[in-house]
Amino acid sequence: MEKEYLAAFAAAFDDAADTRPDLQSCYVNSSSWTAFMLGAEPEGVLRGAARRWADACGYGGGASSAHAQWYTLDFCVVAPGYEGDGDYWKSRTILAVEHENGSDVETEMWKLAHWRSDLSVLVFYDFAEDDQRANKSASDKWMPGVTTRNWLEEKCRRLTAIVRTVDPGGNTRRLLLIGQKASGPVTQILWRAALWEGDSFSAPRSLKMFLA
Repeated sequence: MEKEYLAAFAAAFDDAADTRPDLQSCYVNSSSWTAFMLGAEPEGVLRGAARRWADACGYGGGASSAHAQWYTLDFCVVAPGYEGDGDYWKSRTILAVEHENGSDVETEMWKLAHWRSDLSVLVFYDFAEDDQRANKSASDKWMPGVTTRNWLEEKCRRLTAIVRTVDPGGNTRRLLLIGQKASGPVTQILWRAALWEGDSFSAPRSLKMFLA
């Protein structure tokens, strides 16, 4: 299911980016970027990815339904589908997604660790390539002294610790998607992914490696 989601996300991001020539101004504005990623109309990246993922996993054609801000999750997919008529409690969560623009990624991971879902996805952002080269303080309240260059490595270590603490031996599948602004005059967002392997998150690798 992880690889299906990665392929769905890559396609959805490319489609959405093609419709936004102002990606630079969108990215630097928190509310605009959240709408770009999670919006309903036009379809946000994560909505498009969820739709493609559900189809690829056999949950298309009304077999599932997607919901934003349901039970405090940024986004989720449940099956059987629930459209406001009938008993919602007969559905179970098959995809749980959290999207974090800031540095408090721990809270989102803690939330996901409590959910039972076929796949849990946490989307967040590393410091831009230019900021990493400067290697300045990350100004992260949870990790004093950490710099922009080693922020992601330390953050992933903390996310692993949260999962081990909250849900040791849990049978849910977990996935991290990490965006990063590339250097250059034209805005380009690079994506890496980290899968839960054994008892920890793997080192983040380019999304393209999972799509080959």
